[in-house]
Amino acid sequence: MDKKLKCPTCDDAELALTRLEGAKVWRCKICDGSWLGDKELAYLRMVKYKRYDPKEIVKVKLLREWKMTDGSMPPERLCPVCGELMARSHYEDIPAILQDRCAKGHGIWLNRGDLERIQINERAKEDKWWN
Repeated sequence: MDKKLKCPTCDDAELALTRLEGAKVWRCKICDGSWLGDKELAYLRMVKYKRYDPKEIVKVKLLREWKMTDGSMPPERLCPVCGELMARSHYEDIPAILQDRCAKGHGIWLNRGDLERIQINERAKEDKWWN
């Protein structure tokens, strides 16, 4: 992507390209949200070698059981690539994690810490931590 991407959450904040465990992820320096593609998310879901803080593991377990209310929903976001309204959905096993996805396939926006929580959840399922 040649043009500068703006954070869909923070006004006028630019996203910075970083490498996270071998995947390209655009991050906001203000809110620490993540912008990435489907392939990067699929790859990062498979990464198993990362060590996790036990407090984060407990937090993910609680988030799996938490029910989000309409009052706690952040405002809808625009795609940083095309500027169109993104479709919002809850992440598979963790209803407290919202993902905003560009309808044109430009990418997915995750809030601060949610990408790491998705990785913890994937490892937890494989290692049967939740049983």
